[in-house]
Amino acid sequence: MNRRGFEQRARDKKSEIAGKHGSAEVRTLRKIYGKAFAEGFSDEARLSDVIEHLDAKSLAELSGHHDDGSLERRIAKPARFLNLTHAGGLVG
Repeated sequence: MNRRGFEQRARDKKSEIAGKHGSAEVRTLRKIYGKAFAEGFSDEARLSDVIEHLDAKSLAELSGHHDDGSLERRIAKPARFLNLTHAGGLVG
């Protein structure tokens, strides 16, 4: 796939995630993905505001959980997933 096609797919994916989960607060996502998620943004910031600024690792994790359908569950009960994704314990 050419670079332009890849970049368009990435924009489409971000838009899809932000459309469905954009109201999630960064504080909630940090409970799932760790303190470094959306570094430099306040806890009160919304995913829709920060998604364009996420590092590749955070975006890949977020995208993977969106694709497998677990992101909504993770956002609803973030304490259950606290640091388990980074420790290699819980995948889905």
